[in-house]
Amino acid sequence: MGDFAIIRPKDDKSSRQASDWANDLIAKLKAAVHSEIDSVDDWSPANTTNILASLSGKADLVCYFGHGEEDRWLTSNSATLDTGNVTGIKGQSAKGRAIVSIACKTSCKLGPAAITAGVKAWLGFTIKVKVIAPHNLLDPIGDAIVDGIALLSKKGTMQQARDRLAANLDQLVTAYDSGKYAQHPEAEMGYFAAMSMRDHVVVNGNANFQPLP
Repeated sequence: MGDFAIIRPKDDKSSRQASDWANDLIAKLKAAVHSEIDSVDDWSPANTTNILASLSGKADLVCYFGHGEEDRWLTSNSATLDTGNVTGIKGQSAKGRAIVSIACKTSCKLGPAAITAGVKAWLGFTIKVKVIAPHNLLDPIGDAIVDGIALLSKKGTMQQARDRLAANLDQLVTAYDSGKYAQHPEAEMGYFAAMSMRDHVVVNGNANFQPLP
């Protein structure tokens, strides 16, 4: 079984909701007998030093849930990991490690820079990740994302996780338009968010990599 780490700044309302997605993912990964060996959050705190340390640790898979831009992760609007300091990722990453980045736009520049630095594969978005407040305790976009990533727990490749995630978002397009979420108060926003995110989730690096074999 594999080891994983979670990075989640929890520095505002949106990232705290994304942290709930992380909780759901942790439960799924642990149910498949994978081990959480590191956690970086607002208590750690989620700064450059602690994030680089986590990325340089022994985890086979590192999942980030927070804010980002094309070339950086952000905590409280300040860059933590970026295309400049990503070369500071050391240790086992040189042998191969996967990073999942649930953050806006980070597969545009930060993902490719991480691959150059030695990361085996990076899964993320080239567009903004829309966070919509739960309705009746349901969070369809969060569930779609977590279900896709969780495929990694079953010896899935990064490409298979990406494809599952995209397929889940594709199903949400219909669900928000005329299906079970059509009466959601943010149905129109969810429709366009799912449609755009579906077409902008990518894998940088080795798409066939299995981080949790």
